[in-house]
Amino acid sequence: MSVFLDQYSYLHFSTGVVAYFWGIDFYIWIIIHILYELFENLYASIHIINRYITYWPGGKSCPDPIINRVGDVVSGALGWLSAYYLDNLGGYYRWYQPHILANE
Repeated sequence: MSVFLDQYSYLHFSTGVVAYFWGIDFYIWIIIHILYELFENLYASIHIINRYITYWPGGKSCPDPIINRVGDVVSGALGWLSAYYLDNLGGYYRWYQPHILANE
């Protein structure tokens, strides 16, 4: 079934949040996530996932549909952006010091 978002969309969203707090630039994050999606869906990678990565949820029998790969990248981007805006909002209202400071 081809779906834009699935149960793993939250995982991709959360990796975007982590990428922000690790200080990864937004555009670099998008490139990393696209490269990951391309690599993850190669038949050689699917073989490696199924053979060596036993904790992969449910294994992987075939490449994800293109629409789902796009949804994964969008979810990762939204995670990064939500962390960015919430961090800046907290700094603006002085709830806390922003985690990523400009001109560091």
